[in-house]
Amino acid sequence: MHQFKKLFLVCAIAMFTGAANAENIPPQPPVRPCASSPMLPDPLIDPQSPLAQYRTIYFDVNSIAIKDEFQSLIEAHGALLRGDPTRNVPSRRIRIMGNADDRGSYEYNQALGAARAEAVFRALVACGVQKERMSVWSIGRERIKAKGRDEASRAENRRVDIEYVTD
Repeated sequence: MHQFKKLFLVCAIAMFTGAANAENIPPQPPVRPCASSPMLPDPLIDPQSPLAQYRTIYFDVNSIAIKDEFQSLIEAHGALLRGDPTRNVPSRRIRIMGNADDRGSYEYNQALGAARAEAVFRALVACGVQKERMSVWSIGRERIKAKGRDEASRAENRRVDIEYVTD
């Protein structure tokens, strides 16, 4: 309580003597505008962006090899996951979900889905994506995209889906 009285007295004396007068406070320096680059739209919601449209990598029968035609898609997702200061987007994480068609045993398809997801995971790590930003899931044949038993339907189900997760 004694210190509060001292503080009050010091403030009162400063006010009456003009020590705390607004005329004694130096003016604020002018604020410089920040150098900025134009902010680009979030590529995951921009309808013109291939990242909004393409998040699936397809595989051949019993294969875990990433086809050359999907390498540029993986690189584009890798660039987004590494981060881009010209984009106003939050930190991103992904689930890499490996799928298989309806042929083979449940166990084989689970293992094949895991191996496909792991192949995409390794490709994204090679693109510079931090491992902590990705999780690998095997869906096997549980999440069918095309229900037919013809080759075209089965080809739709031999895939890895990239699912973005925001914090």
